Amino acid sequence: MREGHLEIVEAEGDARPGLGVGKLRNVIIVTRPGRPRPQHVAYLRTGYQDVYSPMPKFGGRDYRVWRDLDRLLAALRDEWGFTGPITVYPQGNPGLRRHTGVLAEDLAA
Repeated sequence: MREGHLEIVEAEGDARPGLGVGKLRNVIIVTRPGRPRPQHVAYLRTGYQDVYSPMPKFGGRDYRVWRDLDRLLAALRDEWGFTGPITVYPQGNPGLRRHTGVLAEDLAA
């Protein structure tokens, strides 16, 4: 397995380090307000994509929502070896519009 690469692992239902979808080039995170805690969606841009995509669950029918930002950041840094910058935006931030592929619900204020 090469560092910084992702694949979808059926047994766990989440993106994991591997060779399946290419090298992880960029990451942004959108923080959605939530009760009792905020929720976080990681958008990934891989070597095979020019757009950001929400971190997928197995089968591509849905995306992963994280409740713990620290665990998400640890996964990106420690498990996947991503060393690039990670920008965290609040949901509805105007800066999200420059990132192609961000879901409409995260663009809305």
